[in-house]
Amino acid sequence: MAKTFKNRPNQAFNIGGNVVWNSRSAAVVAVVIAIMDCENVTMRGEKYVLINKRGSGVDNSGKFCCVCGYLDFDETGPEAFEREIWEETGVDIEEIKRTKEIIEDFTEQPFYVNTDPKENRQNVSLSYGLIFKTNTFPKTTDENSEPNEVAEIKWINVKDVDKYDFAFNHDKRIKMFLNKISK
Repeated sequence: MAKTFKNRPNQAFNIGGNVVWNSRSAAVVAVVIAIMDCENVTMRGEKYVLINKRGSGVDNSGKFCCVCGYLDFDETGPEAFEREIWEETGVDIEEIKRTKEIIEDFTEQPFYVNTDPKENRQNVSLSYGLIFKTNTFPKTTDENSEPNEVAEIKWINVKDVDKYDFAFNHDKRIKMFLNKISK
């Protein structure tokens, strides 16, 4: 008996002698959390998440999100996690791993994979995360990002996540990561 599936096959196109497939894309989401270990008693022990505001050159302009982007050719998920953070915020994950106390490390394997075709242009998303202790926030810059990709970079207290308008349900992703690691 033949079995039927609800899928729609990917299409291939010949463009300039190259076969190009029209298929679903893989996106990487980076949840980076700093736990403050500083003299300031109001900040000590508080968790802050790295977010950015989407610029005028990308979709969902004006909304906040975790660092995110597409997986490039010849790149692993962990490499895309590190690259996207560097490009969009200037934060060097390898330096953090060398110099900070790591609390939770989901940089080699995603803590969440979403394949729901109803979400965000049918992208498959791979969510990676890192939690570390620090007494100062890593310096941020948008100098490595594409023009008009990032409008603002900030570390916000995770208690304030609901105060921001997030794209791509990234507020839920932050909470999911915190819930996963608190168990």
